[in-house]
Amino acid sequence: MERVLIVEDEQLAADKLAMLLEVISPQFKVVGVLGSVSAAVSWMSNNEADLIFLDINLSDDISFNIFEQVVVE
Repeated sequence: MERVLIVEDEQLAADKLAMLLEVISPQFKVVGVLGSVSAAVSWMSNNEADLIFLDINLSDDISFNIFEQVVVE
């Protein structure tokens, strides 16, 4: 099972991606859908995902700034 995190501030796009992942493979399990850098930092500080889909421009910052605040291994 691949745990997938979606970081996307447009709900329609996030929903469509989650649906497409489900169609592609039952092995993908969406464990979170987040809409901001701050929410992603908070979530990633306490949880793990195997695969992360990021929208670059989020409502509160650029998504790459997540990785300045959280260590991902």
